[in-house]
Amino acid sequence: MQFPRKLRALALVAIMLFATSALPMQATSVRRVRFPRGRTTTVLRGSIVNDGMNQYLLSARAGQTMSVHITSPRKRAKFDVYPRDNRSALVSSGAEDTTDWEGSLPESGDYVISVYSVGGNTSYTLEVAIR
Repeated sequence: MQFPRKLRALALVAIMLFATSALPMQATSVRRVRFPRGRTTTVLRGSIVNDGMNQYLLSARAGQTMSVHITSPRKRAKFDVYPRDNRSALVSSGAEDTTDWEGSLPESGDYVISVYSVGGNTSYTLEVAIR
């Protein structure tokens, strides 16, 4: 027995929707970093679950120096640093796929620190300084 063409198409769409909803969700959280009054350094703690990513936004001025350091069990957590609108701006300075970075900031505005895991769920401690 042949199924009508529309019924086959509908069944295919239903199967595709079910299959994609069964995949684990990759969560990304975004958090604005504010330094305590009179301080230039802050320590942030978090965790990565199910290949998720945590992003931190902070404002800085051109010429300031930013330093970022991350620690995690089995060194699973890494980060990228970049201006909000120019992901490739700091790549040549080593600000990608790293656990330690320090550099002079090329422009004023928001910077993103993207923290992710390279080996499963992990917790981390992220230290950020702007001078």
